[in-house]
Amino acid sequence: MRPLHAGLAVMMFALGVIGAFLPVMPTTIFVILSLYFASKSSPKLALKIKQSTIVNEYYDEDAQSLSMTLSRKIRILIVVGLTLSLAFILVDVLWVRVFLIILYVLKVLTFIFIIQTKKAT
Repeated sequence: MRPLHAGLAVMMFALGVIGAFLPVMPTTIFVILSLYFASKSSPKLALKIKQSTIVNEYYDEDAQSLSMTLSRKIRILIVVGLTLSLAFILVDVLWVRVFLIILYVLKVLTFIFIIQTKKAT
């Protein structure tokens, strides 16, 4: 089971890294799963993942408290908006375009009503 867990940890971590650069793909869940599988396979692997910059950025107190600074929210919304706009332009399928609009609206509503805005430190 250890090699299977180690493989899953590496795969989940890779997906988390990809998600850090693709705004429509979740990052935090893959980071959490990679830590889970790494802890099942090897303490060394778990420690390496915990010390990575991806984990430090996405599994920090902001993630635990569901809060982030206004500038971070705006930066994320701009990147997501540009990415989804590009997909909207390139895809000429009505239901996909409707889905992209709904996805962006849900992201904005989440940032407004669920994720609290904290003061920059």
